[in-house]
Amino acid sequence: MGQKTNSFFNDLESLSKKCNINQEAILKWETGLDYPTINQAKNLAKAYKMPFATFYLSEPPTTEIKSYPDRRSLFHTKPISCALWSKIADLINCRKIALLLLNNNDLTHRPLPHFDKNEKLANIATLIRQNLDISKSDKKSFSYFRSKIEKSGILVFQIHEIPVSEFTGLSLHYDTLPIIAVNSGDSDNAKVFSLFHELSHLVRRESSLCLIDFNEFAISEELECNRLSAEILMPSSEVVNILIEKFKMPFLEQINLNLPDDKFIDSYAKRFGVSSQAFLRKLYDLGCFTQTSYQQKNSDFSKRIANPQKNGHPNYPRKFLSEYGFLFTYVILSAYSNKSITIGEASRYLGVKTTHIDSLCAGVL
Repeated sequence: MGQKTNSFFNDLESLSKKCNINQEAILKWETGLDYPTINQAKNLAKAYKMPFATFYLSEPPTTEIKSYPDRRSLFHTKPISCALWSKIADLINCRKIALLLLNNNDLTHRPLPHFDKNEKLANIATLIRQNLDISKSDKKSFSYFRSKIEKSGILVFQIHEIPVSEFTGLSLHYDTLPIIAVNSGDSDNAKVFSLFHELSHLVRRESSLCLIDFNEFAISEELECNRLSAEILMPSSEVVNILIEKFKMPFLEQINLNLPDDKFIDSYAKRFGVSSQAFLRKLYDLGCFTQTSYQQKNSDFSKRIANPQKNGHPNYPRKFLSEYGFLFTYVILSAYSNKSITIGEASRYLGVKTTHIDSLCAGVL
């Protein structure tokens, strides 16, 4: 702890005044004689705009930050907000903590498959579904897909309190414990598409900050990841069979009559576990709409108010896991269960009170 405070705070008096903490207490932290409470550490992190988890790394963090190209839009000119930058930095430090405590025997790590750039999209999507063990018969939901991705060794977080207009998803590529983060303010079906859009970036061995809008004039990498995400979630062969059965047409080329109405789109979007905009884009890519009619429908759908699903007031373990995910929590609690760290260390790494550790263990281990 002393290393962290010495690294960041050279003026003891100004720190004391800024955070309303007496200098004697700070000196004890710096010499390792005592630790701040969780609330004190969070206040320090907030005051100095640094991730809370930084205080509990075994070594002071370097200034190097994982780069992530900003691909939010060709027309999105606003810089990344301080709030979003801070949350991303927090997730990077969460990964560093997990790496320090990771027991490879406890992690089922399935490396992301490699693909030839000339491989057919349908083949890539099929291999990814097989890699994640996604079943056609399973009920599709955000929690289902998130669980499948985490079981492959990818950390999946939800970022709170950032407008959906600023970002929908983030991917940070690493060989071990890569990161996907989605915006908790999005609807569950929209978050499903974001999950696989960011997974598509990881499969390409790249990191990215994204704002999915299904605009056909988006950055080329975003269009490619949209297409792969759509093929994973909505295989073209399945969608074509649905269209042929619904509209009684033997060949896909004959369907370009703008027949699918909103009710049809909403119904099958729900069936595939995606947003109506995502399914609409899939139909457009298959030739079901002219460019003009697609743009009009996409504009109409984008005006819908898509509120995230509310499930009452979730209990604390569920609320925590919703934000930090199963995998990160599992790594920390496994280390605690194996007596590699104390309950105090577990609570600090997770940023929770010690009274919550048992309930989290019950929900994870």
